[in-house]
Amino acid sequence: MGTSVHYPIPLHRSPAYATVIDLPHTDAAADQVLSLPIHPGLTTTQINDVAQAVTTLAHAAERAA
Repeated sequence: MGTSVHYPIPLHRSPAYATVIDLPHTDAAADQVLSLPIHPGLTTTQINDVAQAVTTLAHAAERAA
């Protein structure tokens, strides 16, 4: 079980879809969004682990602000 960034480069910036369009919200999302493990096969323990990790990061961000 892990986390990852599914689209670290916005699609409009990738060579296959490269355009000269400016999509600032898409660029910002690519810098901020994190994909969490979520699927029907997660156990209760895994769900709790994910929730605890998110809570820990949220508290750390609050303290840093």
